[in-house]
Amino acid sequence: MKDGRVGAVINISSNALFLKIGESKAGKIKTLEALEYPLSLGKDTFSEGAVSREKIDRTCKTLKGFKKLIREYKTSVTKVVATTAVREASNRDYLLDQITSKTMFKTRILDDSEEKGLIYAEMISQMSGYPSLEKGKALIAYIGTGSLGVAWYKKGRLYLAQNIKLGSLKLTELLGELQSKTNRFHQVVDEFLSSFRELIPKSSPFSKIDHFVVCGQEIEIIASLCGTQIGETIVKIPISKLDSLYDDIKMKTPAEVEQALGIGEDIAEILLPSLGIYRLLAGFTKSEFVYASGVTLQDTLLKEVLMIKEMKKRRDSFREDIVLCAKTIGKRFSFDEAHANRVMRTALIIFQKVRNQSSLDDHDALLLKVASILHDIGKYVNFTEHYRHSFELIKGSTLPGISQRDLETIAYISLYHSKISPLDSNEEYRALDTEQRVKISKLAGILRLADALDRGHTDKIDTLKIRIKDNELQITIYSSEDLLLEEWALKNKSDLFEQAFGLNVTLKKKVKIVEP
Repeated sequence: MKDGRVGAVINISSNALFLKIGESKAGKIKTLEALEYPLSLGKDTFSEGAVSREKIDRTCKTLKGFKKLIREYKTSVTKVVATTAVREASNRDYLLDQITSKTMFKTRILDDSEEKGLIYAEMISQMSGYPSLEKGKALIAYIGTGSLGVAWYKKGRLYLAQNIKLGSLKLTELLGELQSKTNRFHQVVDEFLSSFRELIPKSSPFSKIDHFVVCGQEIEIIASLCGTQIGETIVKIPISKLDSLYDDIKMKTPAEVEQALGIGEDIAEILLPSLGIYRLLAGFTKSEFVYASGVTLQDTLLKEVLMIKEMKKRRDSFREDIVLCAKTIGKRFSFDEAHANRVMRTALIIFQKVRNQSSLDDHDALLLKVASILHDIGKYVNFTEHYRHSFELIKGSTLPGISQRDLETIAYISLYHSKISPLDSNEEYRALDTEQRVKISKLAGILRLADALDRGHTDKIDTLKIRIKDNELQITIYSSEDLLLEEWALKNKSDLFEQAFGLNVTLKKKVKIVEP
C-alpha cells in the first residue's frame, strides 16, 4: 500500500458516533481527524427495543456532517459500521434505509463475534510486546456499552471466546429504575452479576489465569480517574485502585458521582456498572493489575482499509486462533481429536484440488476446517442422529471473528456430513440464499469424503494422493490394512460431492511396500 492514502471509518456505536480519518505513512497510520458525537442509541434500544425517530434524524444529520469532512480530506475509502444498539433494534432496517437514502453511506452491521474478533486480533498483536503477558495465561475482556466479550489466551493464541449480552449501558438500562430508588444500587448490580460467577469459570479452559487484559471506552475513563492515561501501549492499573474508586462511589447517586468526579452525566450513570463488571472478571484471575489497552474498533477498522497487506497477515494468523477455539469447544464435548484432525487434513487436501474450479476461497477453507473439527460433537448428546445434535451445538457456540451467517454455514456443513441431503432439508435451509446453499453443499460434500476415508477412526491410510482427471476425482490410498469399511463408506457418501462439483469419485488402493 502506497504512502499518502487517506481513509475514513465511522462507527455507529451504542453510546456515540465515531469518525476517524487517517493517512498511511511509513507503514503506520497518522490520525488526521478524530471526532466523537455523543448519541446514546443504546438507551433507546436497550430500554424500548427500538431507536426513536428523533435519534434516527440526529444520526443522519451527524453522518451528513461527517461526510462533508470526509470529502474535504479527499479520502479514497470510507467504511461505515454499526454495532450492538443498531444490531438489536427492532427498527434497524428502517434506520439503515434512512442512513442510505439521506447520506448515501452503506452501513454494515457487525455481528457480535465479528466485532470481538477484530478487537481480539489487535489486542493480541499489542500484547506481543509484553513478554510477561505473552508467556502467561490471560483473561481478555472487551467491555462495551452494549455487550461483553471474554476470551482465554495463552502463549500468543486464543483458546476460547464467549459473548455475553451485557454491557455497562445495557446493565444501566436494565436496572435503571432501581438506581434512583436506593442508595445501595451497588448491591443490586452485584446480585445481578452474581449469576456470571459460575458461568465464566465453567467456560474457562484453564484452571488458573495469570493476567487480566481489557479494552473498551469505559476502561479509558476508569484509568483516567485512577491517575493513568491510556495511549498506544498497554498500561497497568492496580486493581486496588479500582476497588478504591468503587468504594468511593458505590453509595452515591449518578448526580453525586458526576459532581464529585467532574465527569459527564452519561459517564456517571455507567461508571458503577462498569466497575462492577471489571471487578467481577478480575476475580477470576490471580492478577493484581488490570492491563488496559487503548484499542478501539475504529482504530482497527482504519488499519483494515489502509494497511491491507499487514492486516491480511494478521487475519491469516487469527484463523489459527479460530481453529484452536474450535478444538477447545470439541474437547468440551469429548470429541475424538485424532479423528477430527485426520478428517480436517484430508478435507483440506481435497479442497485444494477442487478450489480452482469451484469459486471457493481461503475463508471457505476456514469454514471447512472448523466443520471438520466439530462435525461429531453431537455424539456427546446422543449417538443416534448425532449430526442433528452437532448442528444445534455449533449454532449455539461462539467463535471469535466468525459471523452468525458463517456459524450457520458451519453448522449446516456438519449436519450434511451425514446421510441426509440438503435437497430434502427443512424450510429454514431452503430460505437461505442460493450462494450459501451451494457453498454448504460443496463443503459438506468434501467433508463427507474425508469422513468416509477415516470411517473406522483407526488411521489406516499411510499416504493419500488425489488428482482430477477426465472429469473424475481420483483418490489413491497407500495402505497395508483392510479398507473394506472405508471403500463402502466412500461409495455411500460420494453422491453429494458428485452433484455439487460435477465430478465422479473413484478410489484405488495400493499396498505400501515396507522395506525389510
